Amino acid sequence: MTGSFDQHGAQAPGPQQYNPQFGAPGQQGFPVQQGFPGQQGFSPVKKRKKWPWVLLGIFVLFILLIGSCSFFVYRLASGPIDATNAYVGAIDESNYAEAYDLLCQREQTATPFPEWQAQADDENITGYSFTSVQNTNGRTTVSGNVEIDGVPEFVEFSLVKENDEWKVCGVN
Repeated sequence: MTGSFDQHGAQAPGPQQYNPQFGAPGQQGFPVQQGFPGQQGFSPVKKRKKWPWVLLGIFVLFILLIGSCSFFVYRLASGPIDATNAYVGAIDESNYAEAYDLLCQREQTATPFPEWQAQADDENITGYSFTSVQNTNGRTTVSGNVEIDGVPEFVEFSLVKENDEWKVCGVN
């Protein structure tokens, strides 16, 4: 005799045998377990759609890309504008030594400090605003308005990078 026996000596039903105590699946007396597919009382968990998450991911990626590009452009433009503002601001405050230090080496060699100071002292700057940076063929130009004696005048400053610092190298 093969098979297994319970504690009373009766043969226990094998995996292929019918168990009359419970009946066939789906009949009365068969223990129905909640949560199994195909059984009575089963409520399947609804799958969430994936496309909203994909769209959200694309949107976040797009925002990060735009933000990174904006930050890069800002960093690229802010250096020359800051140098130009510092240069014109130093002249406006009659801090000629500081303004002269913000000139490129070529301009300092071409115009000695006393001569340059006399030219800068003749201009009475009453306001300035620089908003545009243009990089063309390795040449950087900052443009904006400078008010001299209350009269706005459009100017363009050429800038170069020397020793990792932006220097003014001419007025157009």
